Amino acid sequence: MSTDTNTVKPSTSFTEDEQHVAGNAHNCFRAGQFDATLGILKKLQKSHSNDARLMHNRALTEFCKSGKTKVLDFKKSLVKIQKLLQQSNKEEEDIVLNTEKNNYISLYYNQALLFYNLHQYSETEVILGHLYENLDGSEETYLLKIGLLLIDTYLFTYNPEKAGNLISVLEKNFLTNEDATKRSGNNDEKAKSTPTLGMAEAESLKVHLRYLKTLCCLQTKSIKSSKREIKSLTNVYSNSGGGGQQTNIVQVASVFLKSNFECVRSNYHKAYKLLGASPPPVATNVANGALQEGISTMYYNNLAVLHFGMGKHNIGSFYMQKALQENDAAVSSATKQHHLNNSSGNSRHQQLSTAKPLCVLNLNRRFELAYNYGLQLLYSGNPAAAFDSLLLAVHAFHANPRLWLRLAECCIHKCTTCASAEGKMKGGSHTKKSNSAFAMIGSGTNRKVVINTSLPPLGTKSNNLTTPLPTLEFASVCLNNALFLLKEAMNGISWDTVIDIKKNNGSKSDEDQAPELIIACLPGAPLSGNDIIHLYASVLANNAFVTLTLGNGLLALEYSQQLLSLPRLSGCNRYLGNMYAAEALVSLDRISEAIQHLSVEKISTVSLEIDNNGMKSPGSDDGSVKSGQNNKAHNHNHVSQKATEFVSPWHFPSNINCAHGYMILNLANAHCLRSEHEKAQRLLRQASSLVSARQAPPQALLLAVYLNLQGGGNGLVTALLMLRHNSLVVTPQQTSFAAKFPKLVNGNGARPPTGNNSSSFESGSSGGDTNSAAPVNQTRLKSSTPQPVAGGQTPERVVKAKNNEGKKRNRR
Repeated sequence: MSTDTNTVKPSTSFTEDEQHVAGNAHNCFRAGQFDATLGILKKLQKSHSNDARLMHNRALTEFCKSGKTKVLDFKKSLVKIQKLLQQSNKEEEDIVLNTEKNNYISLYYNQALLFYNLHQYSETEVILGHLYENLDGSEETYLLKIGLLLIDTYLFTYNPEKAGNLISVLEKNFLTNEDATKRSGNNDEKAKSTPTLGMAEAESLKVHLRYLKTLCCLQTKSIKSSKREIKSLTNVYSNSGGGGQQTNIVQVASVFLKSNFECVRSNYHKAYKLLGASPPPVATNVANGALQEGISTMYYNNLAVLHFGMGKHNIGSFYMQKALQENDAAVSSATKQHHLNNSSGNSRHQQLSTAKPLCVLNLNRRFELAYNYGLQLLYSGNPAAAFDSLLLAVHAFHANPRLWLRLAECCIHKCTTCASAEGKMKGGSHTKKSNSAFAMIGSGTNRKVVINTSLPPLGTKSNNLTTPLPTLEFASVCLNNALFLLKEAMNGISWDTVIDIKKNNGSKSDEDQAPELIIACLPGAPLSGNDIIHLYASVLANNAFVTLTLGNGLLALEYSQQLLSLPRLSGCNRYLGNMYAAEALVSLDRISEAIQHLSVEKISTVSLEIDNNGMKSPGSDDGSVKSGQNNKAHNHNHVSQKATEFVSPWHFPSNINCAHGYMILNLANAHCLRSEHEKAQRLLRQASSLVSARQAPPQALLLAVYLNLQGGGNGLVTALLMLRHNSLVVTPQQTSFAAKFPKLVNGNGARPPTGNNSSSFESGSSGGDTNSAAPVNQTRLKSSTPQPVAGGQTPERVVKAKNNEGKKRNRR
């Protein structure tokens, strides 16, 4: 925090005596005598009540007096002073091109520094950008401070191009000799007035700027430049003097840079070896700065990111949990140490021991770690815990549309495929519900085949949308938030314009270039070009599924049509869009239109691959990547298959043949709803050649049973064989085997009935899945018992007679 109070500067509104008193206040402030400083400032404010500099100095003194713990009060005071300045100068801009405004640089710099420590980098970038553009030679001492802080802000907001340009300007202005003025370009005035640094300061600045340049190269994924900068920086570190904690921090920084470089190259195993070979030092001393305090947190976070890239999400969750623990321990230790250093026997400081100072707030990375931890849990198949962790990250990153999509995915996984797997992971006497199409009730001659009327329910329904719970209703809210943020960022820009901007910016001149559309997704990398389309498509696909599951077919049809209208749509999203549109049309009794969406010619691939080798989340292909605190794994070539570990038997098709088989099954279902049974049976046989028995959903088996029962003749025997073998078709071997052993088909020992007679058989409808056959019409066949023939015996009597004969033999 800047401690320059600007009270010693001459001003026409202050007399010489008042300026002398203001100088005394400045000296008291430098000496840490905040009570005396406040007394002087209060006297000056009696005659200058609306002076912005006095208000700023008083707010800064009160903030320092509280041990820099009253952050909110200081923030409100700075905002109030800023509004007062705007009203007095009748200007809408924060900084105007007026020489007198240089007297207020401390106010704006402190405000930017406050936002920076609170991790509000967008506001920091705006304030510092105005300051740097309007800074002239009269305030040369602020040029380096503002430049370095602005470079850090650019790196946090993933803008390495601007950061690199600013690094070059600072190098020319501060690290060159007489030729600085000639080579500084548009910064001639700044170069002429820059102060001369000492040898030690210049060398330290040179090393620091080279470190920042290395980070820029890593963010731009420039392999050759990164390798060259890391090598030169390592040589500088090895040749630099010093010892103790400083040398230790330098070594750790070198290891982190090398590991980050290998991570950018997707060489995760080598990055893990580099990072794992040097465990973090144990150090929690405030005097050594925030960097050393966060070393352990950064270390475990980077290990988690590397395991995420290798597809080992459970191990990554373990390391991320360790990072959260280290972060909490560092924050707690730094808070206690700060209050001990500033208490000096004061009881008031002891009472405020729970308040966190500004330096500790800057050290705390809990929200970023919670975001990473939530992604690890989501990929490892633990949606409930991932939901809680990502919900914590919403407090800081509510403007991230990708985060809302992840929350919706947690709700969908919890309510569909991951609920039973999660219970199984927790242990105990958990038994996973079977997704089989039928069940056997009773034993022996009293057996009955009962068709499952529906699949397990999709989670618990809740009408309270304000309470964040992992339900499909809340998933709909999250997806609507993501859509709103994306539409607001696009601001009416068409998709063709987004693609053309990405394509034509390299060929047009600087004057004709259109600004590239970039959507910030902190703490991850921003989205641009095709990545925006992929994210938008994923949100629409998930929204169509959720609304379809909640029974709103009309809204699901609208989302599906929007999805299919997007340009450069991946095969996976095109497949989902057609399937969801067909399902919605069937629910709206528009079967003829649904059949058009189920044409296999519409789908040529179901590939999930996207540009830049982006990571794919389970159920999403928006190209998003896992964000790390210092190591950002953006270029993952390895895609883990463990994300599909907890998927139901009718999971997403693994190849194009399976996808075509699912579409034909739904097409057969649609024809069945139109009472075209023969055509539906032909389509069912065609689908059975494309979909294996393991991939066939239970709804398809129910459809086959229903069609055979409707066909009459020997259809009952075929239906029972289908249920017994869990197959869509019955082979001749199975038919001949059943004819030789009729008891395997009819449990009571009687002949297989024909015609209108049927055994004890109950049939019902099964809920349709969006990736499988559509729901079958509810049908209930009347149960009939074979009537006894005149002079004969009923099946019950036959069984009793056999039992009696057995008892007689035993007696003999």
